[in-house]
Amino acid sequence: MLAALFFLLGNGAGCCGVNGKEKSPQLPECRCFDDVVRYNGMTVSIDGWYEVEPVPGGKRLQAASIVLADGTRLIHSYRPVKELFCFINRRITVTGVVTVDSGQGPEVQQVMAPHIGIDTISLHPDEEPCGETPVRIPDLPFIEKKADIGKWHDRWVHVYGRLSGLDLRPHESLWANATLLLHDGTTLCFEWVSFSRWSPFVDSDVTVTLLLKPEREEKGALYFRAGRTAVCSGKTARCGMND
Repeated sequence: MLAALFFLLGNGAGCCGVNGKEKSPQLPECRCFDDVVRYNGMTVSIDGWYEVEPVPGGKRLQAASIVLADGTRLIHSYRPVKELFCFINRRITVTGVVTVDSGQGPEVQQVMAPHIGIDTISLHPDEEPCGETPVRIPDLPFIEKKADIGKWHDRWVHVYGRLSGLDLRPHESLWANATLLLHDGTTLCFEWVSFSRWSPFVDSDVTVTLLLKPEREEKGALYFRAGRTAVCSGKTARCGMND
């Protein structure tokens, strides 16, 4: 029996209530994690954000997902779908069957997270037409000061700054905590990074590719659980991205 990949995405706290006006008289609107549970196994309509993870994970997992307003991610593919690249990082309208997990049996290798089987997908009316479909995942924005973080919260970005410290965690020889200084003096702390991967870059400028979602703020410093990240020397566009 193949073990399931427990990769929990989204599951935003709270929700949007149940009395909001539905966009379609035929289909319920799925807006948040509570709606995923409520409409599990049903066809829904979604106004969301299309995302493809730019950095591959274990077993080449590189999910393509619909991001709901509360940050819940609905996986529709475990690999990028090139035909849908024009939707990446854009607002979209989707219909399809939503489920709280993949709906597969325990003998099937899967990601334990909300999923959607897409029936229809189109750009939101506020978006400009796609034009020619991109041949690769679009470039990510660079974050160099704290003011940029709010704009790109919960989005994949490149963070550019100086790696000022790297300290092994207590009783660990492989994992460390990294300290990055942005160029406006803002401190970012990354917990559970690979010591061997990050150590060559200490006291130098680096680019870190990550999902910009700090877990907490302490004494002015923003703390991140490293998770799936990439680190590169200097200001490096497409750092760690799978082209």
